[in-house]
Amino acid sequence: QPVVAVTAVIDRGSEYDQPEMDGIAHVLEHLAFRANHSMTENNPGLKNWDLIAQMGGTINASTSVDWTNYMTIAPRDALIPLVRIEALRLKNGMANITEQDVITESEIARNELRMRYENAAVGAAWDEIGNALFPSDHPYARSTIGNHETLSNINKAAVLEYASLYYRPEFTTMVVVGDFDLSEAGDIIFEAF
Repeated sequence: QPVVAVTAVIDRGSEYDQPEMDGIAHVLEHLAFRANHSMTENNPGLKNWDLIAQMGGTINASTSVDWTNYMTIAPRDALIPLVRIEALRLKNGMANITEQDVITESEIARNELRMRYENAAVGAAWDEIGNALFPSDHPYARSTIGNHETLSNINKAAVLEYASLYYRPEFTTMVVVGDFDLSEAGDIIFEAF
């Protein structure tokens, strides 16, 4: 099929959440789609999710204790712009994020907390297992999504600090698959980055 998929796995997750800000890795995952890198002069106001949608792509992401990943599928003509988005995520992943964006995504994470953990047995069970198996100061004993208090503590400055420390090339693996000529992979990466 004439499609490509780009997956970036960042070797950092909630294990690296700042003290009293459990859930920040997850909130940052959400914010990465709100970032606006002004990639073209014609679309300076488009956020990453709008750029990807405009290219005919779909997105998803997830955060675990150990990693955060971003998955994008789009028509093959979008390959270089998709890889460029990943390059920009590593250069300045939170470009043009506002304090209101942080508040909005923290509230979305809070709703996920209610839905998946407080009102569902599975999420709560994982938290109880982590609490039972690991000491309270171990990252695996904490909830990836945080709690109401820690989500309220997350702010733009903390998000920017987390991104600058952990959204870095040395912590990132990128996988590109689909309808493109493998012999052109080096050229694609150099053009995108």
